[in-house]
Amino acid sequence: MFCFVFSFYILLTSYVSPLRSQNSLAGDSLCTVNLNTEQPALLIELMHYIKNTHGTYRIKSVNPLEISELITINQKDTTLNRMIDELLAHPVYKYLSGIMQATADGTVIKGNDAYRTAFISLPWKEIDMSAGYISRLAEYFTRGGEDAAMEIVKNLGSNKLAAEDSVFRKVNDYLPAECRVNGSVTIYTVIDGNRGSFAEGNDIVMELSSYDRANPGLFLNTAAHEMHHVLYGNWLGMNYSDIELTSAEKMIFDWQMRMIYEGSAQLVNCSTYSQEVKELYNNRSLIAELFEMWISRFTKLYSSDNAEAEYSELRKYLYNTFAEELLKKYGVENYKELMSHRPTVDYYISYHIYNTIYNANGAEGLKHVLLHPEELLSSFNESFGGESILPRIPESTVTIWKDVLQRSKKAR
Repeated sequence: MFCFVFSFYILLTSYVSPLRSQNSLAGDSLCTVNLNTEQPALLIELMHYIKNTHGTYRIKSVNPLEISELITINQKDTTLNRMIDELLAHPVYKYLSGIMQATADGTVIKGNDAYRTAFISLPWKEIDMSAGYISRLAEYFTRGGEDAAMEIVKNLGSNKLAAEDSVFRKVNDYLPAECRVNGSVTIYTVIDGNRGSFAEGNDIVMELSSYDRANPGLFLNTAAHEMHHVLYGNWLGMNYSDIELTSAEKMIFDWQMRMIYEGSAQLVNCSTYSQEVKELYNNRSLIAELFEMWISRFTKLYSSDNAEAEYSELRKYLYNTFAEELLKKYGVENYKELMSHRPTVDYYISYHIYNTIYNANGAEGLKHVLLHPEELLSSFNESFGGESILPRIPESTVTIWKDVLQRSKKAR
């Protein structure tokens, strides 16, 4: 089994960012970052054992009457069960299992039980799982995808100083000096494919299955994006709260935080998006539809008497139905492969707001709106020019945005 855990300690003041003076680098506190690469090695050991035992990763065609007996043999395999136990005991599964669901013989199974059922059933029976997990995993290993994943892991280990330098320089380029993180951040590398890369609290989960061994820069830029989430998210949490807000304002506040969170972080890694994704982001007709949807729903939500229920349904509609409709309309034939970059207000509109401000006002203009997010929309309108892909934002929306965030500010 190949795995390693290493820690590095970086003073965020160690690097000179080209976007600010040497005396105003991001933070003056010690950030402890732990990179944990154990999950891929545990999963690879498990999957290789299944292959060596049964000759394949894919579901075998066998007599249906024999399937139950074959699965029972797996259930009694102590080595297989030990490997499954070790894998699912890994701390990253507190995040991965939260959204995993499976259906077996008409019974819904959730979390780690879903993972366990799927592994025990291989290769005799395919379990219906979230995002087609087990069939995609079997296909991934059949084509040798784990070799590329482990090459990335090994490169991180052998070039860790360069990796650290790359991530922190990139984050510092788009992070105000006042934003700090104290304590430890853990970056977990995983092979899972159900959710992609994401940040939870001070933990970052980096999905390896979508990265090419020939493009380590893409992985590092995504890691920097997620690190920006952690650092800036901590600062926002220390300075803004919805406790004093009304029910409708709380829903507006949640939407604002999502846009602030995602829009600013995309500046870190948008240059690495594929050409297909960049074309979606810059499709004026698509952006016009998204913008119109945002303005109408945002103002309607603010005046709603049933804001919580409406917002819950709205998020489902915008993230699933409406996003897929836009992809079908403006995307390519393989639009399903672009679902991880589905058109949403949180990503597309917010990115263009921050990018417009950055292009017009440089690092200082970006720094100002990151430290004063209540002024984001008014700053956009002041930065508005004829080349902007977004229209001017209506003053009624600007007022709602500013008022809610002003009321949510904690005493500093």
